[in-house]
Amino acid sequence: MSILCVNQWQLRPEENRVYHGNEFLDLQPRCMSLFQFLAERPGQVVTRQELMDGVWEGRIVGEDALNNCVKKLRRLLNDDPKNPKVIETISKKGYRMVARVHRQWLSPRMKRIQKLFLGSAFLLLAASFSWNHTDIRVYRFSDADSAIERQAKLQEMAGDIESAPGEVKSLSLSFK
Repeated sequence: MSILCVNQWQLRPEENRVYHGNEFLDLQPRCMSLFQFLAERPGQVVTRQELMDGVWEGRIVGEDALNNCVKKLRRLLNDDPKNPKVIETISKKGYRMVARVHRQWLSPRMKRIQKLFLGSAFLLLAASFSWNHTDIRVYRFSDADSAIERQAKLQEMAGDIESAPGEVKSLSLSFK
């Protein structure tokens, strides 16, 4: 899992916020969408029409809506339009994200916590299924599994979970 970062800011579109450490700024939903749209295309000139189509999704609004969103973003991020560090205006065309954009992946510690949490949840699920069952099937997932292999295991598991009434089945999972 990754978080999109622009310079020192972490974008959290689901919260309409950008974070810098423990500090955060609230953004209006359209401003967040605009920020994310540009951040997903770093260094590219994005036309005004592409922004209108991608952010406003066909809604009929004037270009003032786009201009106001860019102004709000610049004000919140302390970006000077004459000497931009985040969003550059490309005259008669559109805008370009000039800031450093990268993805921040979950730390190894967070990945372990996530695996432990998921593993515990699956073990509880498996225990509830196997409490009165004797037929146990083991599914092993590892970081070496490809996405296709994981999907196949999950589909096989789903088939095992859907048993007919009176049919005895149980489930066990392990994570490496």
